Amino acid sequence: MGNDTINFDDGTINGTINSETSTKEMILKVISDKEGLSARDIIKLTGKSLRTIMRYIDILKKENKVEYRGALKNGGYYIKGQK
Repeated sequence: MGNDTINFDDGTINGTINSETSTKEMILKVISDKEGLSARDIIKLTGKSLRTIMRYIDILKKENKVEYRGALKNGGYYIKGQK
């Protein structure tokens, strides 16, 4: 019973997982395509809320994929390890 798979007809769990992955990947791609963007710039490009953007940026920071550089007023997000 430990290896059983739970299937839901409405696909809610799979849809949520796929949505989270695609949002995170979308944010990572936006930062990769144009480094130095602020959270507000990322909002404009993705159409996601500030709360969503910040949640995924925090995840990407913890995964060591992005970092914030510069002053709070004019800094932005960069892919970690790239100059």
